[in-house]
Amino acid sequence: MNEQSLYSILSGNINTKVYKVLKDMEAVVPTKEDCELLSINKTTAIQLFHSKGYNKFETPVEYTVARFRGDKKCIPSGAICLRRKSKFLHINSLRVT
Repeated sequence: MNEQSLYSILSGNINTKVYKVLKDMEAVVPTKEDCELLSINKTTAIQLFHSKGYNKFETPVEYTVARFRGDKKCIPSGAICLRRKSKFLHINSLRVT
């Protein structure tokens, strides 16, 4: 089993190296499967994320869907992402709980 991160694997090729990630987030009602997997009841909202990673040619190379418990996930407000030497630095100006 390979334990490398997806981004480290993708970074090995100029056509798949991720230079930009765009994320959309929304609060949604959990499905029955969400309730079972996240140990929540149907009245607990969850956060649904869609992330798209793009290479330097603006071609999408990665797409992720993630679902988080609404009562456990902390979303930074006003986050700024800077790219330095192929690493993303996250600078959070405010932490919302």
